[in-house]
Amino acid sequence: MNIIKQMTLWSIFMLSDGSLTRQLNIITKSRIKLSYPKISNLEILDFVNWNYAEKFKISREIYLVNQKQDKLVYSISLWSNEDKDLISINIPIGHYLIQQKVDFYKDIQTIELVHSNYFEQIFAREGPFWLRSYLLYEKYEIKAIFYEILSPIIMDYF
Repeated sequence: MNIIKQMTLWSIFMLSDGSLTRQLNIITKSRIKLSYPKISNLEILDFVNWNYAEKFKISREIYLVNQKQDKLVYSISLWSNEDKDLISINIPIGHYLIQQKVDFYKDIQTIELVHSNYFEQIFAREGPFWLRSYLLYEKYEIKAIFYEILSPIIMDYF
């Protein structure tokens, strides 16, 4: 696949404020579900903006995987105590909010192309890796902070 086509496809994922899980359902022709890391190691994640740590102290760390168990996305979200119930939901947060008819939106903060040995271990693929962060709002209030790292394996589905 040529670099122009790859950049166009990646930009669809990175700039979309829609459901990443739904997009992955479509391109992989597979139901997307959650998987949880065996070991959580948030301390090594130097890309996380810890300035929000005062309010958002609870973290949720998940993988989005397809039926073949391909790790497509590694996601970390930071939540306040008042929203901690959402962390235990065993479906992607976007699906849950849509099911509950919650009016929410994403404010994309950063989009980066990163090199990381840690992500290479997670995805069993060489980088670089696309990372985005965004604030999840409901009624003009920040509900959570998300960091999503996309696996290069996604391009294998095109």
